[in-house]
Amino acid sequence: MTQTDAEKLAAAEAAMIAATEAAKAARLPSAQAAANLLTGEDALAFLSALKAAVEASVDDLPRPLGTPGSEGTKQMLQRIITSMEGGSATAQARVAALQPAPEPDPAPEPDPT
Repeated sequence: MTQTDAEKLAAAEAAMIAATEAAKAARLPSAQAAANLLTGEDALAFLSALKAAVEASVDDLPRPLGTPGSEGTKQMLQRIITSMEGGSATAQARVAALQPAPEPDPAPEPDPT
């Protein structure tokens, strides 16, 4: 039996979906490890220590936004905190995006009447 173009297309689309799911499954452990690293107890303790260091820092060299030049350790630590918090959120979003897609509901059978 010869496949119609629609059947060929459906088979190709099913193969692409399967390949996408396989690629997501292969990437998920690495993404989960990164998220665990950024949200684990050690990372949270480090982030807390950074925030405490920012509060205690008197090495503050504020400058107008977008102006190149020196910065104090307070600004450097604030950038690290912002980067860690953003990275943590991004890593968690990536893990969520790599979760397996839910199985589609089977198509309802047509009513024979």
